[in-house]
Amino acid sequence: MQQLRKIKLEKTPGLVETLDWAAALTTLHIDHLDKNSIEQTLGVVLKDWRDTERFSCRLNELMEKTGIISKFDAV
Repeated sequence: MQQLRKIKLEKTPGLVETLDWAAALTTLHIDHLDKNSIEQTLGVVLKDWRDTERFSCRLNELMEKTGIISKFDAV
């Protein structure tokens, strides 16, 4: 979430979006982050379609910065 907040967005996610995202991940029984789980739950965090596009373009970069490695990318 810290890396996401560093991107210039129309509406930067705040505490409510962070908690909503955590609740969504828990509800979906997602116990680790990978590219697919992030993409599937992105709508909980980002409310503007332009922000979603900006983030999607930088997802691999952010995953690398945070040390999240998708099992799909590792293959």
